[in-house]
Amino acid sequence: MTTIKKIRNRFGNYICRGCINEAYHTDLSPRECEYEMYPDLCPKCRAMKNIVCGTSWRGKLKLALK
Repeated sequence: MTTIKKIRNRFGNYICRGCINEAYHTDLSPRECEYEMYPDLCPKCRAMKNIVCGTSWRGKLKLALK
């Protein structure tokens, strides 16, 4: 079971949706994610992107199944 908190602990901070989908083989859509107010540097891919800081109930379910 994966959660946003576990992702943050693994990578040292929150990461972008693309990196979450790649690392955990999920298919999170933009609507299933809650983003920080401003784009920031993703610690995994080192690109300026929108950083996921939470998910909707549907996103939580997708992460829980991985």
